[in-house]
Amino acid sequence: MADRAPPKPDALCDPPNLSTLWGRVLIDELARSGVRHAVIAPGSRSTPLAFAAADHPDVSDLSVIDERSAAFVALGLARATGWPAVVISTSGTAAANFLPAVTEADRAGIPLLVLTADRPARLRDAGDSQTTDQVKLFGGRVRWFHETPHPGLGPGREEATLRALRSAAAHAWAQAAGTGGPPGPVHLNVPLDKPLEPAPAAAGEPGALPDGFDPAGAAAGRPGGAPWLRPVPSPLDHPSPPSRVSVEGVERVALALAGARRPLVLVGAMASAGVPGVSDRLRHAVARLAERLALPVWAEATSGLRFAHETGDRVIGTGELLLASERFRERLTGNDPGGVDLVLRLGEAPIGWGGRRLAAELAAAGVLQIAVDPWGRRHDPDHGVAWTVAAEPGALLGAVADLLERRGVAGAAEESWIALHREADQAARAVLAEEAARRSELFDGGVFWHLGSLLPDDAALVVSSSMPLREVEMFLPAAEAEAEGAGRVCRTVDLFANRGLNGIDGITSTALGVALGRWVDPGAGRAEGGSRTVLVTGDVAFAHDLSGALAAGRLQGARADLTVVLVNNDGGAIFDHLPAAGREPAFTRHLSTPTGADFAALARGCGLEHRAPGDWKGFRATIADTLATPGCRVVEVRTDRARSKAIREEIAAAVAAAVDRTLGKPATREPATAVAAGGERSRTEPARPGAPCHPGGAPLVLLHGFTGSAADWQAWPPRVAWHPGGDHLGALFGRPALALDLPGHGASPGAGGATMDAAVEEILAALDRRGIDRAHLVGYSMGGRAALAFAAGHPDRLASLMLIGASPGIEDDAERSERRRQDEALARALEEADAGGGLEGFVDRWMALPLFATQALLGHRHLRLARLRRLAGSSRGYAASLRGMGQGAQASYWPALQTIETPTLLLAGGRDERYVRLAHRMAEAMPHARVEIVPGVGHAAHLEAPDAVAEAIRGHVEGVEQKG
Repeated sequence: MADRAPPKPDALCDPPNLSTLWGRVLIDELARSGVRHAVIAPGSRSTPLAFAAADHPDVSDLSVIDERSAAFVALGLARATGWPAVVISTSGTAAANFLPAVTEADRAGIPLLVLTADRPARLRDAGDSQTTDQVKLFGGRVRWFHETPHPGLGPGREEATLRALRSAAAHAWAQAAGTGGPPGPVHLNVPLDKPLEPAPAAAGEPGALPDGFDPAGAAAGRPGGAPWLRPVPSPLDHPSPPSRVSVEGVERVALALAGARRPLVLVGAMASAGVPGVSDRLRHAVARLAERLALPVWAEATSGLRFAHETGDRVIGTGELLLASERFRERLTGNDPGGVDLVLRLGEAPIGWGGRRLAAELAAAGVLQIAVDPWGRRHDPDHGVAWTVAAEPGALLGAVADLLERRGVAGAAEESWIALHREADQAARAVLAEEAARRSELFDGGVFWHLGSLLPDDAALVVSSSMPLREVEMFLPAAEAEAEGAGRVCRTVDLFANRGLNGIDGITSTALGVALGRWVDPGAGRAEGGSRTVLVTGDVAFAHDLSGALAAGRLQGARADLTVVLVNNDGGAIFDHLPAAGREPAFTRHLSTPTGADFAALARGCGLEHRAPGDWKGFRATIADTLATPGCRVVEVRTDRARSKAIREEIAAAVAAAVDRTLGKPATREPATAVAAGGERSRTEPARPGAPCHPGGAPLVLLHGFTGSAADWQAWPPRVAWHPGGDHLGALFGRPALALDLPGHGASPGAGGATMDAAVEEILAALDRRGIDRAHLVGYSMGGRAALAFAAGHPDRLASLMLIGASPGIEDDAERSERRRQDEALARALEEADAGGGLEGFVDRWMALPLFATQALLGHRHLRLARLRRLAGSSRGYAASLRGMGQGAQASYWPALQTIETPTLLLAGGRDERYVRLAHRMAEAMPHARVEIVPGVGHAAHLEAPDAVAEAIRGHVEGVEQKG
């Protein structure tokens, strides 16, 4: 991490010159909106932006020398987190170098914020050095272009100009994140005048502040750290496409799938495949739907479905191999006994040669195809799609599965149809494993086959475009490993690739960004080998992005953790499969382009460790060692391009023959009968779906803990069904449920300050706005203290009270004073952006506290998502809540406990000994309280055992209401 100077407390309100003010206001507004990473290329004109990013406590700044590489690092960060990342450059050709990453972000729908510093207007078209036309530099490839106001505060215009600057920054973030349209790149061109460094400008100079400049108002931003312009709902709370789906869309898809006799789901590359929460939602929904309808699901490697606990044995991962079998292809597309009669398509069009041919044949045959895309975009080069459903796939399929489960609809699909796919898939996997295992020589595809059993759970696999993407389709149907006493277990691995335009540009840089975006502090309890990032790339792609290797070497001490598997077959192997192959000398010179490079020397020159195993045993040992060791390194696998092609063809032929033999057996299964809840039902007329309903009763109001937000509850618990209205909490509890942000957290306006009294007033106002007379109040940790405060002051508004890991406060005055001192030290650390300080450093230290140690048992996936959600907050908000709502600032509620007549449930994790004792002591003091201990979990019981806590909440609420 770059060294940073602690910011002045008055950095925004007392700047030395106009350009410094502009940079600070712009970066501050982006940080308020949700920017947490800024990748900065060196340059003078961008100094105000770079220094502002380095000094802001909410922004992690990363230095990358080459602008093209910097943009792809930011792209990788955005891919891994789902949030817009910023890339900053100086003017001139530096800005133009962002174009490759911008085009990829545009096509793939990746949120990217491009900030290009520029000369002031008076220097343009005047021969000034490093000056070119940067207005709309990237044309129609960006979601929005805007040139920010020139630094200048004319008499009486200070407020209006700074409002415009903040509004533009907030709008830029929202447009990149996908508010109102697909996410993608946004370009802000920022004219800046000298002085560019944070030094005073002499009176009369262009950069001088006007006399009497008033620092109040827009220069300081909105109160409480709120963004100037807040999208509702905020993509920061839900880093995903819109999760609400229409009832009509659910009905149409459900009716079509349930009525089809031979349906097929084709899942291509998904831009959100590696985004925490979003990809998990899709996996869970597909698993439920495939089980309900016995539905064959073909998943490309880049879909996010192939390598997961939920879907590993429910998806077909050998589609590209199966299509090499003529007999299978005839069964799939033929008329006797009948081929596909419905295709549901998710994500991009197929990339494999067989998949592309299949898509063309299905389009030509006129098979009904339904495409699902969050924004209704076309991914259909063969123009065979008849319906497009604009919905986030995970939310839509979850709602479809839930609907079919409620109606008891099993679907009309022929059991022999799913048997065909499963038996062929099993035969293909078996022969692939046998053929790959018996090959002793190193070959390109073998890299992926061996990696399949080596990658740890929650690893990230980044794959270069060109031939590696085709190899992963064929040689990695699943990521499996031996598990003692359990056979082979599918591991959850996120696969990333620049599938937007399928270019090899910037692949090492992209992988570096992915690694940075998935980093979790080992002190937070990193599981063995977890959260590792592996890039598989070719020699040409690696040479094309040597700047990425240099960046990895420079940043490996700054949370970069990357293993580069470099397949060196001395040239572009994909061209060997094209008709131009063999037309010499032009073919070798201009297409296969052997590099002849010494990659060991290049890696060492970039500051990276280099290894080159000579056989598969050495490869497996090397990968195992590198995955267990933090840092960045290159593992070179030298192969023969011609032999790799021959082996690929031999294995494909062997698999095709095995599948042909399997399909030559007589069918042994009869078609299944679709049964609904009311008895037998026609295959072609499944039950008509209906929207979910809530039986009624007082609603639930849920309050999060310190560093949390309402999003913690909105994504909880992970196994809840998704509904067309998006109210899965309401569906879980059978009544309306409302999650609120505490002051200083999430989208809380914080108008009353971050105090417990303000929290009580916000809860009261939320109930009043919605016309809620009485509610069941659930509070965790700090939210539990707020719930206690509300119960003490407004008992008439409560139906019941539920507290999770909560304390009434510190009784001893001296102990409370010491805690207040500690909270103040934490708040100051949050507000300082020096090395180890700021938001990111604070979050990592907070997650490493012994109080949360048991959450490590949930695995890296949980830890990464928890870290991202905490980073969605702000240093300003967390610091304010520590000072105003921390246990040091809070008065003790112990004396008030005996006055709380509300029926109360006190929940605590069995391994959280302190809060178990507190719960029992509180129950003794409260007239109508009982304790329930959740065994085997720690402080955050609702996160570690969501099903048990949900059941406890349901039981408590139902019991209270039954008693009247």
